[in-house]
Amino acid sequence: HTSLHIVDADLLIFTRGSQPGLRVQLLPDSMGVVMGSLYSRATDPLAIESSPALHINDQQATRILESRGRWLIDHAWGSYVAILNLPEMRQRYVVTSPGGDLPCHHSRQHEVDLVFSDIGSLIDIKPLRFSINDAHLQSRMALGGLTDHPPLLEVQPVHRGECVMLGGQPAASRRFHWHPLEICANADRIESPSIAARHLAAAVHSCTQTLITPHESALLRLSGGLDSSIIAGCLRNQAEQRKLLSYTYHSHGGRSRELQWAESVARHTGLSHRGLAVRDDSVSFQDLLDLRPLMEPIATLSYIMRSKLEQPLVDEHRATAVFTGDGGDSGFCGESYAYALTDYLEHHGPSPRIFRMASQIATLTQQSIWTVLRRSFHRWRHGAGMEQHRRLVAPTLKLINPELRRISSAQSQYPHPWFSQLQTVPWPLIRRLGMLVTVPQPHDVAAPEGAPEIIAPLYAQPIMELLLRIPIHVHFLSGKERGLARHAFSADLPDEIIQRRWKDRPAGFLDALLDRHRKFLQELLLDGELVRRNLLDRSAVADALDNRASNTTSQPVEALRYLDYEFWLRAWHAV
Repeated sequence: HTSLHIVDADLLIFTRGSQPGLRVQLLPDSMGVVMGSLYSRATDPLAIESSPALHINDQQATRILESRGRWLIDHAWGSYVAILNLPEMRQRYVVTSPGGDLPCHHSRQHEVDLVFSDIGSLIDIKPLRFSINDAHLQSRMALGGLTDHPPLLEVQPVHRGECVMLGGQPAASRRFHWHPLEICANADRIESPSIAARHLAAAVHSCTQTLITPHESALLRLSGGLDSSIIAGCLRNQAEQRKLLSYTYHSHGGRSRELQWAESVARHTGLSHRGLAVRDDSVSFQDLLDLRPLMEPIATLSYIMRSKLEQPLVDEHRATAVFTGDGGDSGFCGESYAYALTDYLEHHGPSPRIFRMASQIATLTQQSIWTVLRRSFHRWRHGAGMEQHRRLVAPTLKLINPELRRISSAQSQYPHPWFSQLQTVPWPLIRRLGMLVTVPQPHDVAAPEGAPEIIAPLYAQPIMELLLRIPIHVHFLSGKERGLARHAFSADLPDEIIQRRWKDRPAGFLDALLDRHRKFLQELLLDGELVRRNLLDRSAVADALDNRASNTTSQPVEALRYLDYEFWLRAWHAV
C-alpha cells in the first residue's frame, strides 16, 4: 500500500495507505508537496458551516514557497505536513500544522535527510542507525514526562507550527511560524462574554462539521463529560446523514456513573450509543511484549483499550475516524481557572472585582481568599518557575532512582522551544495548550492496517487561536470552571451536563489491575531494562509490588506508568 511521489530527482515522497480527508497535493514545478488534511479559513467568524477543502492552485503554491510555508499557517488549517523545495537556492523546508496531529520527525544520516511519521518504516533499512537517548528517559522520569531531549539520538522532532530547513545547522535552521505567546499578546482579545460565547459556539460547530465531512462512518468517544458532550452536540445533525456511533468506556461493576451521563447525552443528541465495559480481568499486558518500536513510549492502558475494545468496534462499524473531546479541559480553561485572577491583574491591574474573583477561585480550590490573593499577586509580579511543577510531581515519584531527582531540581526552564528562553514559566498558558506542547504519535499504534484517524476538533487551529484570544477570567464566567463553554453550548446539551461539576473515576480499578497482574509486573519490572539502566530503584519497586504491602505503600499509578517505558525499551532492545 505504499505510493511513491517524485518531486524532483533527489526529493522522493513515500506515503502508505489512505484515509478520507488526508490527501497528497503535489505543488507545481517541483515546488514540493502538502500531505494531510487542508481546509480554507472561514471569512465569517460567526459562520457555523463547514469549511471547504483547500485545493492549492499555482498562485497559492508560489505564495507558500515564498513565505517558507507561513502562508499555510495564515490562510489554511488542518492536519498536514508540507515539504517545500527551492532548487535554485538549494534549500528545502518542512512545515507542520499548528493544531494538527500528524507526527513529523527529521533525521539526517549518510548525507540524506529523512522526514517521516513512523519510525517503523525505517528500522529495517540497514545503513540507518537509531539508538536510545538515555537523557530522554532520565529527564522524562524525573520530571513527570517533561523533557527537551529527543527519544532517539539520531532523530529530532518537528514541533507543531514549526519550519525546519533541511541540511542546515540545527540552531540556525528552525523557526516557528505559529507561536502561542504571539497570539496571547495580540491586542485582538475578546473580553465580552456574550461575544466570546457566540464566536466559540460558531468555531467549534464549524470545525467539527468540517472534520467529519470526508467520513461516511465514524465513532465518538463519549465520556459523558462536558467536552466530549459538546462534540456530540455539534454532530447531532449528522446522526441520520452518516453512520455515526458514540461509545463509552465504563468500569464494569463500578460505582461511577459515566455510562448514565453518556447515555443522557446520546439521547439528547440523537446519536446511537454503546457501552464498552472495562474489566481488570479483560486487560492483558502480555501482547505488549511484541510491541513494535515507536518513536517514544505510549500509554500502555490507552493502547490496550484501543486495540482490544475500540478496534473491534472500528472494524464492525468500518469507521475511518474516531472523534474525541480531547483538548477541552485545557482549551476551555478547566485546568487553568486558578490563574484567572493573575490573568485579570496582568491586563487590568487591581480593582474591586478581584475580591469577588478571589472568592470564587477559593471556593473551587478549597483555599482561603487571602491565599488566592497572595498567590495571584505573587505570580503577577514575579511570574512562575519550574519549582511549581516539581512541587506537584515530587510526591508521585516513589520508585525512581533517588539520583534522578537531582535532574528535577536542576531544571529551571520549561522544556519546549516555545518557552525555553523565558526566565519564568508561563504556567497559565502551558495549561491552556494541553497536548499541543507534545509531539503527536502515529494514529496506527494499535492497528497498523486500516486504523482510523483520531480527530480532536477542540485542538483545531481556528478553535485554539480563538480560545487563546479569550482571557482566562472570561472563560471563568460566573465563577464556574469552564463557565464560558457551559454558557456557549447550553442549547446543545442536556441541562444536567451543563450543571455537572465533577468527573466520574473508576474507583479502585488501577489497584485491582495491579493485584491481578502483580506476578507479571514483578517479573517484567524487577529484572527489566529500567532497573538495568539504573532508572528505577529495584527495592522500592519490589516493595510497591509486594502483595503484602498496604494500600498506603503501593504505587499502582506510578508502577503502571513505568510500564510504558519498559515496553518501549524492550521493543527497541529486540531490534
